[in-house]
Amino acid sequence: MRYRRNRQTHQRLIVLASLSMIAPSITRIAYVPLIPIDSTAFTLLATYLFLAVPFLIDRRSRGKVHPVIKWGVPGYVVSQILFIGVIPATTWGRTAAFFL
Repeated sequence: MRYRRNRQTHQRLIVLASLSMIAPSITRIAYVPLIPIDSTAFTLLATYLFLAVPFLIDRRSRGKVHPVIKWGVPGYVVSQILFIGVIPATTWGRTAAFFL
């Protein structure tokens, strides 16, 4: 809400929010038996390819990458690695996921 009046920033924040919702859809596609690659690898690879698009668009149209994309995409990648690979491997992560 804070950056709603700043069109360039708001636009990129909306793109990042939209891209963060793509991973679950890609995961559903990844479990189709016709795809010959590991489902986790396919999900991560496809998600990262989608996240590369805003970098390329900014580079091509503006000649530089907007700070929202510059910091938001790596932040999203790090959080995804933490929540998919690191935290579930810990005792606390398993307890939080399976508390029932």
